[in-house]
Amino acid sequence: MRMWNKTEKNQTASSRPSNFYNRILSMFLVFAIVGSSFAGAASAAEETVNDVYLTPDTQSGKLYVEDNSIILTAYANISGVSAARNVTEDATWSSTSTSVKVVKGVVTATGAVSSATITAKYKDKSDTFLVVSEYYYEDVKLKTATGDAPDKQDINLGSELKLTAWGTKGSSVNDDITAAAQWTTSNSAVATVSSGTVTLLTAGTVTITVKSKGKSDSIALTVESPYSSIDILDSDSKIIEGPIDMNVGADKTLKAQATQKVGGTVPLDETDIWSTSNAAIVKVEGNKLTAVGAGTAIVSAKRYGVTDSVTVIVRTEYEALRVTPDKPIYLTLYGTGVELKAEALKGVDEPDLVTDEAVWKISDADQAVAAISTKIDGTVWINPKGVGTAKINVSHKGLSKDISVTVFPTITTVEISKDSLDVFLEDTATLPAVSGKTVTGDSKDIGKLVEWSSSEDDVVAIEDGKWKALASGTVTLTAQIKASDETIIKDTLTINVHKKILTLVPSADTISVVIGKEVDLPKIQLIYEDGEEETISDKITWKSSTPNLLVKATTMKGLLPATATLTGTYLNKTVKIKVTVEEEFASFIIAPTKVSVTLKKSQTIKVTGITKSGKKVTLGSRIDWSASSDEHLTIKGASVKGLAEGSGKLTATVQGKNLEIPYVVTAKLSKLTASATSIKPAIGDQASIVLTALYENGKTANVTALAVWTTSKATVATVTDGSIKVIGKGSASIKGTFGGKSVTIRVSVK
Repeated sequence: MRMWNKTEKNQTASSRPSNFYNRILSMFLVFAIVGSSFAGAASAAEETVNDVYLTPDTQSGKLYVEDNSIILTAYANISGVSAARNVTEDATWSSTSTSVKVVKGVVTATGAVSSATITAKYKDKSDTFLVVSEYYYEDVKLKTATGDAPDKQDINLGSELKLTAWGTKGSSVNDDITAAAQWTTSNSAVATVSSGTVTLLTAGTVTITVKSKGKSDSIALTVESPYSSIDILDSDSKIIEGPIDMNVGADKTLKAQATQKVGGTVPLDETDIWSTSNAAIVKVEGNKLTAVGAGTAIVSAKRYGVTDSVTVIVRTEYEALRVTPDKPIYLTLYGTGVELKAEALKGVDEPDLVTDEAVWKISDADQAVAAISTKIDGTVWINPKGVGTAKINVSHKGLSKDISVTVFPTITTVEISKDSLDVFLEDTATLPAVSGKTVTGDSKDIGKLVEWSSSEDDVVAIEDGKWKALASGTVTLTAQIKASDETIIKDTLTINVHKKILTLVPSADTISVVIGKEVDLPKIQLIYEDGEEETISDKITWKSSTPNLLVKATTMKGLLPATATLTGTYLNKTVKIKVTVEEEFASFIIAPTKVSVTLKKSQTIKVTGITKSGKKVTLGSRIDWSASSDEHLTIKGASVKGLAEGSGKLTATVQGKNLEIPYVVTAKLSKLTASATSIKPAIGDQASIVLTALYENGKTANVTALAVWTTSKATVATVTDGSIKVIGKGSASIKGTFGGKSVTIRVSVK
């Protein structure tokens, strides 16, 4: 084993070639040889390490545990290289003792050993260095102001503990190492330590340790509170048992006292012992409580690990805060501001005006839109400052209210989307849209900006953005804005309030219109829900379903054959009428020509119209028959039904032409008899036959004129209403039919 000193190191280094120029020359010769012999293809030979040697930064080789270090530098002599190479980083380092560590040549001690060999190996060569280690101090001791610190100590929170650390050497040498030593705590929640000063935080156990140069000492502390309890007191020094009631805005001062474990009580005057569970409800400044919001909070007094708490219930003095106006505010940029007031409400009592006491706030960002100003008399005004929307907050004793303020650009015109409305009693709807032109010519919805008024509030009332019809009549609604102190811009809307309509009744359900002719539009009768009636033919708006029926102001004209629906509209009601546009009828065939029905029995009337061109059209379902007495018959379309005994006429109108047939309603016919059943007249004679009807109720009636008469041979005899006229010789049968029964009269002419 070799030990190198600094003199040897210098001598060895100076004995080796180290001239700069020699080294440059050697490198040039090597490159030249390689280039000429191998033309760049051969590799350099592996270097040869001749030996390795160590140079320490101290010759003593002595280490103190966890204190100083020795720095070793490793050099290697390489064959062909004039200067020794520093291989400290590349060498492999080792120590013969686990208590002595070496890392890249830096040697330290973690424990005392008599000797340790440090080895540095590079390639296949190595060198060693011998070190010894020992403790700098024989011992490290903790001391208090009264002497050596005990191993264990009980201590109360609030007490002061100052420790010092001493390093001992032999029997007489003592170093104060308090500032240089390393201090640690086993539980920083219980106690902390800094340069020997121990700060007690809470009850518990903790070990305080000091360490220096491998030696240490400790003290185990049991930390306790000096108090057995804490009581919260009121301003009269009485213990508070229950919750504290406060109104928002009120203040209260509390006290606290502690009961000591050794006996007796002491006041707690420290301000930092107080805390609150919710500062938004109860704010605590020292021992002063301020109620700032409605709710419940816990206020506590804590000292040396002992706590007492009290519940604080905060209520608002008032039930609600009312701000007038209580709706969103809309202004124009250069228009007049709006005055606001705030009232605090408490039950049914008269509200308290708190405009002056309330706190009115607007955010910095919103101040570009609106500003709050207070006049001399204490009123609060919102004034427009810029286009946009801002929020004003009003608060008073725990109550709060937000008000939205929207500022529009200057408006030059007001235009309501409707000019007039026709409505009905009790109708209600949202006020129509309103637009306005800005100074830049843009159109803007200003429905929320305008103020509405009614010329007659008892006819149409306005409330919450809606109108409501209260009575019949016509009113004018006005929408206006105050563009400036002197300029008002407005527009109006007319509302006609009508009684509620039950139905519209037409004068005819079906109408026949002759092609090329004009006829009057049907008459319309209006029936209100209250039963009143009114003729409104001139107020009806008519529309045809086909262009073949031309509708004019008061008439309609058929242009081409068609079946049309004529629709009449008045306000919210419509009426529909079926109109047939057709050729003019020249004549009509009605069957039967006389209607004879018994009680509760029905008969169908068939009507055929013959046009001027000879076309036959069945009209039965289109005919609207009416009886001379509604007591005798009921009529449904082309069917009539007997109701009561009697006779009269059935009439109808087609294309302005009147149709008429007689009717008779009788009891059920039992028998029909003729005044003669056979006659033998001469040519040219006339004979009259009387038909008598016998009914089941015993009544009889002459039904000659009501019967239907026919002849079997008109060249012999004809018959009209029972009157027989003889035409020529031969035989004929005359038949009279009535009520489903018939009689035959034989006629023989010679």
